[in-house]
Amino acid sequence: MIIRSGISMGCLCAVLVSWLTAPTVAEVTSSGTVFPNVGVTPTGNGQISVGFGSSAGELEINAASTGNAVTAIDGEGLLVGRENGADGVVRIIGDGTAGSAMATINDGIGVRIGFGGNGRLEIRSGGVLESNEQIHFGEEPLSATPGAATVIVDGPGSALRSIVPNNSSAAGRIQAPFGGHATADITISNGGLIEAVGGDLANFDQASIFLGGEEDFPTQGTVNITGEGSTLQATHFIGLRNGFGSAAVNITDGGQMNQLEHGLSFGGDPVVGISVNSFDPDARITVSGMSTGGMASSVNAIDNISIGSVRRIQGFTADGDPRVFRDFNTLAGDPILDQQGNPLFDAGGKPIIGVERDIFGDGSFIIVEPDMEVFTKQTGHLLVENGAVVHTDADITVSDNDADPRVTPSSGQDSTLTVRSGGLVEAQNVIINEHGRLDGGGGTITADVQLNGGTIAPGNSPGDLFIDGDLNLLDGVLELEVESAAFDTLTATGNVVLGEDLVINLLFGFDPAGQTIDLRDFFETPSLLSSNFDFDQNLHLTGLGSGASGTVLGFNGETLDIASTIPSPAAAPMALCLLAALALKRRR
Repeated sequence: MIIRSGISMGCLCAVLVSWLTAPTVAEVTSSGTVFPNVGVTPTGNGQISVGFGSSAGELEINAASTGNAVTAIDGEGLLVGRENGADGVVRIIGDGTAGSAMATINDGIGVRIGFGGNGRLEIRSGGVLESNEQIHFGEEPLSATPGAATVIVDGPGSALRSIVPNNSSAAGRIQAPFGGHATADITISNGGLIEAVGGDLANFDQASIFLGGEEDFPTQGTVNITGEGSTLQATHFIGLRNGFGSAAVNITDGGQMNQLEHGLSFGGDPVVGISVNSFDPDARITVSGMSTGGMASSVNAIDNISIGSVRRIQGFTADGDPRVFRDFNTLAGDPILDQQGNPLFDAGGKPIIGVERDIFGDGSFIIVEPDMEVFTKQTGHLLVENGAVVHTDADITVSDNDADPRVTPSSGQDSTLTVRSGGLVEAQNVIINEHGRLDGGGGTITADVQLNGGTIAPGNSPGDLFIDGDLNLLDGVLELEVESAAFDTLTATGNVVLGEDLVINLLFGFDPAGQTIDLRDFFETPSLLSSNFDFDQNLHLTGLGSGASGTVLGFNGETLDIASTIPSPAAAPMALCLLAALALKRRR
């Protein structure tokens, strides 16, 4: 159905969608289940539904076609693919100029793409969709049917924007997906833009982007940012914060992801601008390559970048699965249950019991006592390669410091920062805590690097890692690969400190014979300092066979004959038990 320009604006004043004329020749078309039917319904400001009632619907705003001279619409909500079995498509196609085709959503339900059904949104050639309410891509509404969203923002001037008006507590927030079991597939290409902007620090959730679902059910979310100038950005915070399932951001060919201004700190915690976290081990940001014009793919933050963080949860199921939400019908003295009715436990298997408290003096409710609060550590991954850049004005933390004895990891995997093949990381400090890992292989870090219980592996069969700053190896494991013709190297422009709690693990890929190996050869630095590094106890050798002989390891005047470290076949089981005991001791 095509709306022709012969319809006057006077008779289009009171429908649920207002259509704004523009001097350029253009058209709005719709087909299938689209409400309101702009051909017969008066205008007004209300909710636009495209595809609902288990049926399909399409709506297109096209500035480049001949037609009814309409280039802009507005309403109080946009629901695309509403309800189970419905398919909805919205296209906003400009003429190459930013804003030449426009949809504006104000003061209502916001934008919901895949609201229990299948929703598709395409913004191209300078088209713009702007909302001063929340934007959700893929949602499981109260009907409890998970939605699926496909979103494409392509070309210079094309934009999807959630903007915070004054004194609004819900706008400026983009979530993809939203709700359990939902999926979202987002592509920003060829200079397109998705952003959440505005707001102030009094409302931290405003002007933020949340990627991945936080429910106790698996969700799937993927964002591809490709092409020079293609951008995903938020004023205060971007979080790849998945509960279960997978969440990935892939930035290639000059695309970028940006935090624009400082965020808010809670309880004195460090301010986080970008985070990568999941209960499952599959939340990752990949930043790779450069555009043909020489622009590096990049991630840019004002505040800290957190990869794998500690999170408070309601408890664990009997199977050990963490739960974020609980059944709020629990009575005082009863065990806390998850939303499926399963009892929850702390890390030691003790049931969590609800207690009644009146904290604010306006009515009592059930809480968990502070000494029974349960925490877990989430997992995240960040890969920088092939000329791409990750920059923050603050620090990068790989795995939170979990000095709190209540914290236990949930995924069974380390969080990782990988800087390889010409990738560059710029920060004040890069800190590798327990359950965190820094992998190299031809990358550069411009920062002071601190190993604080995690693992650093500078090579990639084997390879090197260049650090423009100090390297403080205080506690944790340094893995160094040794092959017959090459070995890992760590290059630092500042001081290198080996702490007394550092473990160096030499990973041999051959059996050396008649060689002398000095640990200093693995470091290229103007100053290598040792603070009581325990050469006898904290140097571990892996991968040696019976052919190793006549080779001596040395460091600071101490030596070790490699042949003496190779157990006889009869002694091998005992050696394995000893190594296991050492590993347990290291994890303390």
